[in-house]
Amino acid sequence: MTSESAVCKNHPDSFCYVCGEYVSAAFKKPISEVHKKAYLAYFGFGICDQNKQWVPHFLCKNCHLGLLKWFNDCGGGLNFAKPLIWREPHDHNVDCYFCLTRIDGATGKVEYANVMSVTQPVANRTPVNTQPISYSAPSPVRVKYIETHLILPNELDLLISGLNLSERSAEILVKTFQEWKILAPFPGFHRRKVAQVM
Repeated sequence: MTSESAVCKNHPDSFCYVCGEYVSAAFKKPISEVHKKAYLAYFGFGICDQNKQWVPHFLCKNCHLGLLKWFNDCGGGLNFAKPLIWREPHDHNVDCYFCLTRIDGATGKVEYANVMSVTQPVANRTPVNTQPISYSAPSPVRVKYIETHLILPNELDLLISGLNLSERSAEILVKTFQEWKILAPFPGFHRRKVAQVM
């Protein structure tokens, strides 16, 4: 999508980078360095493509407060284990989240697009993603669904103790799982639980 957001029906900055929800101007917060650090600590990977026009550059009030409260050990957290993942759309009529999301200005009702250019957030209490992805394309498309399981803190503890790993081996295992992005992000887990294991 070379002309990027200039032709989108809804501007990308009208949506939250983390959850993908529509955000009115009064409730959106620009992504800051603190947000980037909190996001990285919470999800295990960083905010990407902020130099691109096809991703939002703001957070909604709930994601802003949830991330910052969690990051500052004041409670908080989010309702999902994985955030919305953005990919560059290639066709405004088929896979552009911003063009295909319908916002009724009179009622405020929002009908979010279910397109291939985004992967929807995964709920905190559901570490296995089995939700099918629907895609309306001009020609038939086959999509392979793969179930993934994120390793929970208690499972990691059982694995490390069951394998009778040394402190150094446990540290290597945890770092490898973090790189593979297979550890379920639970508030406090990345900073406290892993620190205890290491």
